[in-house]
Amino acid sequence: MNAAERRITLTALGLIPRVLAARLGVAVRTVERWKAGEPVRAGTDEYLRGQVALYSKRVADILAMAENLEEIGESVELFAYESEETCMERTGLTLAEHNALLGHCVIALEAAEFEWRIIPAESSSSS
Repeated sequence: MNAAERRITLTALGLIPRVLAARLGVAVRTVERWKAGEPVRAGTDEYLRGQVALYSKRVADILAMAENLEEIGESVELFAYESEETCMERTGLTLAEHNALLGHCVIALEAAEFEWRIIPAESSSSS
């Protein structure tokens, strides 16, 4: 992966340097240098490709679900989180990663002309 591909991949995944650094056990400054084109540590690009594959599978799963729902006249409901903690607990993704994934799902659903809507997963007011 070259520096441009790496930057675009990080953006597409919603991966901020702090999170990537923590997952790979490196300093945030190291990730910033990688984004600027310095050589990356072994395994970094493989990790990023693995995340792209995971997102691709999730988008494909949503499209398959959309097809099934369309047959019974229903639309896809995607859940959006407000809380980083709740998002991590329920999805295993940071809020930024989950929002990026939702964006990819919405684009794919639109391209395939499926009906969709986004539902707040949490109440914005406390009881």
